[in-house]
Amino acid sequence: MSLKCTGSGHIHKRPTTYRELERLIESGINYFNSERRSAKINGLNREEYRNKAISNQVTA
Repeated sequence: MSLKCTGSGHIHKRPTTYRELERLIESGINYFNSERRSAKINGLNREEYRNKAISNQVTA
């Protein structure tokens, strides 16, 4: 069995150790928070959107 990261097109081999599972989960979290772009937030990733929102509050 393989695991597919939805939306990214990456297919990962099923982890055989707990550490491999941890790395796979960390990789997925990093992708979701730092790399994945969303049409709902004008094509920005979550990190870019958060930074833009913070900078708008500081200058407002």
